[in-house]
Amino acid sequence: MNKEEINKLFEKYKVRIPKEKQGQSECKICKENHKYSLSWTCFLYEYEEHYYCYEHIVNILLQQENKKYKEAIDKAINDIDLVIELIKKQPTEDDSWILYRLNGFKNILKESYKEVK
Repeated sequence: MNKEEINKLFEKYKVRIPKEKQGQSECKICKENHKYSLSWTCFLYEYEEHYYCYEHIVNILLQQENKKYKEAIDKAINDIDLVIELIKKQPTEDDSWILYRLNGFKNILKESYKEVK
C-alpha cells in the first residue's frame, strides 16, 4: 500500500497521533512481544485507547479491512446459494444456464476470498 492509501485507512478508522499527551509511551503489541518499545508519544498512533507503532497500526488496519472484505464475500456467496435453492424449487427451461452462471459467480467470489490475505 502506498502512503495515500494508508492515510485513508487512518482517517476511516480514526487513528491519530496523540497531540495532547506528551512524554513517552509504548506500542501495545511490541510490549506484549517483549520487544523494546519505549518511544516518544508523538511517534506513536492512538487507536482504540492504545498506542501502536507505525508497523503494527498498519497491520491492524489491514487485518480489519481484510476481515470486512471476507465478510462481504461470504454474504454474497450465501446470497447466491439462496438464489440457487429458490431456482431448484421452481424449475424452468433456463435453469441450467442460470445455475451455470450463478456457480461461475460463486467460484469467482471464492477465488477472490483466497486472494484476500
